Amino acid sequence: MIGKLRILFPEKSIEKEDIILELARELRRELGGELVGVESYSGPDGSNVRIIVRDKTWEVVDKVIEAIWRFEKKKGIEGTILPEINDLKELLLVREGATMHISNEIILMLRNKLKEKLGDNLVGVESYSGSDGSNVRIIVKKKTWETIDKILEVIWQLEREKGIEGTILPEIEVSAFA
Repeated sequence: MIGKLRILFPEKSIEKEDIILELARELRRELGGELVGVESYSGPDGSNVRIIVRDKTWEVVDKVIEAIWRFEKKKGIEGTILPEINDLKELLLVREGATMHISNEIILMLRNKLKEKLGDNLVGVESYSGSDGSNVRIIVKKKTWETIDKILEVIWQLEREKGIEGTILPEIEVSAFA
């Protein structure tokens, strides 16, 4: 099998260049061939690193988040890497500007399940068409890693229950009125 490695650099060096290269190395060790790429990024939600994987499962997302957490801790830069994790299919949808629509029935089920899990921290759940391909906006009073983990767990369970794995792409926002 012939492989190819390509690293593209911007014309001018960026501040996070070495961090991104080191992070890519750590993620490659953790994910192996599941990792497609790591790139600097400026997402509409504040994300600053895009991680591209072959198949975005909840297990892969958990591995990425845990690897980033360990990497940040080791480097003393906790909370500075804000990843957007995409698989190749999502990346194509984002680049083509397409967004998968989620039915009102699924939105209502998601809202009810999130209310059970998050209680008063949940402000709202709505259909959404984000520039990054997200198709559901989840609004919370307080956004912590624990909250994000609970949201992803609920989404994963609902997708499996309904046989729609990988279709709910959330945008998680903090309420301006919380």
